[in-house]
Amino acid sequence: METMLWAAAGGDLATLKDTLVLAPDAQSKAVDLLASLPAASGQPLASPEDLMALLVAGNVPLDSAQVVAKQTNQDGNVIEYVRLKDSEGRTRQVYLTLQKVSDMWKLTVPASALAQMAQGQPVSSAP
Repeated sequence: METMLWAAAGGDLATLKDTLVLAPDAQSKAVDLLASLPAASGQPLASPEDLMALLVAGNVPLDSAQVVAKQTNQDGNVIEYVRLKDSEGRTRQVYLTLQKVSDMWKLTVPASALAQMAQGQPVSSAP
């Protein structure tokens, strides 16, 4: 999770992209959203994963993060309850589902989070 938050806060889209995995329901929505963007959007977005990295980076106004609780679900995924604080001291709590892909834990981005980010809304939770 630390790498993902660091990359998002620093705008390192290549590293951020490597820390994300799209949930099956988010994959097709990301493809549709990417196809609907104008050709001259200013960002070279070659894949749904590129789009997700850009959206996630814009949704992490990070000054600090604190893991409040952690649990493992029946699928072996880890759910972390995290309190995020921005540079103005505002906090919000989110829960993040981490899935082991090969030998790396990746943040699972569900369709609900994709929809919120695409509309410019902060993600209140990412189940």
